[in-house]
Amino acid sequence: MDSTETKKLIGARIAIARKANGFNQDQLAEEVGVHKQTISRWESGKRAPNGEEVRLIVETLNCSADFILGLTDTLKIGGGND
Repeated sequence: MDSTETKKLIGARIAIARKANGFNQDQLAEEVGVHKQTISRWESGKRAPNGEEVRLIVETLNCSADFILGLTDTLKIGGGND
């Protein structure tokens, strides 16, 4: 998987987890401490979050980093950070 495909995968996973938690892009941006445009860029695959941003996303959305990073296809909300 190349860099572009990886960014798109991560972006799609962020969008799935965000929606599963009932967040809109503005709300997630506020919680993570970034601009709404940053969330949009992540979700569209134009850029990817850095390690600290992934940690904040995982904490905010209460999902696993493995799901966000595409290491598992199972989204577990509230199950702890695997």
